[in-house]
Amino acid sequence: MIRNYFRTAFRNMLRNKYYTGIHVFGLGLGMACCLFIYLYIHFHLGFDRYHKDADCIYHIGYDLHMKETEHNGEASYAIYEA
Repeated sequence: MIRNYFRTAFRNMLRNKYYTGIHVFGLGLGMACCLFIYLYIHFHLGFDRYHKDADCIYHIGYDLHMKETEHNGEASYAIYEA
């Protein structure tokens, strides 16, 4: 029974190549976007999780604008000096 379903689906794919291509491309693009979003979130939520009290660690950032340089709290001043 399932063999007939696959055979019918394959025949419809061959008959409607344009729509099949659009659907397969959309499915692949959606899966790739979901994978990248998962990896992005997993990367950013994984900081400092190896510490014993990881739930008590906070990340603080700031922006400092001076006359000739701009500095944010994510990098040290040594980068701007070089």
